[in-house]
Amino acid sequence: MAIVKSGQVGDFNGKIGQAVIAKWRQLTVGRSTPRKSTKKASEEQLDIQSKFKLVTSFVSRIGTTIALGYRNSAGNLTPQNTAVQYHIQNAVTGGYPAYAIDMAKVVLSNPRMLNDIDAASSYVMSNVVDNRVTITWVPKFQVFIERTMQTDLLLVVFYNVTENAFMSAYAEGPRMALSSEFIVPQDRPTDVIHAWAFFVSANKKFVSKSTYLGLVQA
Repeated sequence: MAIVKSGQVGDFNGKIGQAVIAKWRQLTVGRSTPRKSTKKASEEQLDIQSKFKLVTSFVSRIGTTIALGYRNSAGNLTPQNTAVQYHIQNAVTGGYPAYAIDMAKVVLSNPRMLNDIDAASSYVMSNVVDNRVTITWVPKFQVFIERTMQTDLLLVVFYNVTENAFMSAYAEGPRMALSSEFIVPQDRPTDVIHAWAFFVSANKKFVSKSTYLGLVQA
């Protein structure tokens, strides 16, 4: 890194030839552009890159849901980075280069213990009728976490694999309603659609761990 004297380039930030000029601590500095590595990636590197690309592509497309579901992530990682790390370690199946995501192991909401609320003890999703499904849930026999409220809202996420499209929606009523109807993002009866659900507090500060509801059945 070299210090560029005042007047040599004027007020400039950017690239000149093979040099990059930028401000750093009130100084104008220059450095050479990084050279691309000519070394071929190893099989292990390609393996890691393949998993990373698969998971980041999946997670980034539901960024709003991940930001809510992982908002209380521990450490210095962002919600998205935490979700990527979790799914690389737990939800990737198959072998290089044919990796896939095991939808049953996808977790869209994974709160820390101090920032979570109860999920339902069970969920039931009906078959599709006129592009709609009804989801019912059974509350736990007792509230295990004091932040759990009857006003909590159920958030359901659908993923149409055939169309590679996500859709999310809140239940029409709160936790105490025990049932709600949802529109399904389905263009054809043969579309493959997965669904997940988790509860969100009315103030959006707390969430339950998500539950995989399974495939939507026509």
